[in-house]
Amino acid sequence: MAERKSAGSLLRHNSHISDFEPGDGQAGDWPRERLVEMDQRFRERLERAFRQRLESRAAAASKELTGGDPNAQAVLVLADVRLDVIDAVLTYATMRGNADEIGGWKNTFADAFRASPVLCQRLSDTYSNYGLIVPIGRAACRSR
Repeated sequence: MAERKSAGSLLRHNSHISDFEPGDGQAGDWPRERLVEMDQRFRERLERAFRQRLESRAAAASKELTGGDPNAQAVLVLADVRLDVIDAVLTYATMRGNADEIGGWKNTFADAFRASPVLCQRLSDTYSNYGLIVPIGRAACRSR
């Protein structure tokens, strides 16, 4: 099995992706405030890509990757980032004893899997890297 690269290191190899901040490639142990900040930055960058017509909403939501897709690596990196953030949120809530209080987050995460074949495929390919996200993702992907 190939060694898993951090999302940050993969992003740095894609010249059309920018706006890195220190620690972007860190895996886990994020305080809740930092996770919320990372999510907001991700959403802002995604919205910017939509406005600049670098990506379409329809493609981002439902596109399945093909071998010839010039954006395939970037899409996979973003899927990895989403998986990392989702898993970190679930892990953090569990470590703090708040896992029962984040039902809304869990529903949001399940919706993300149901809306994205790429996210489902990436979880299937890398599930051994994750913990609490696996049962939520697998159930949502099966219900697609």
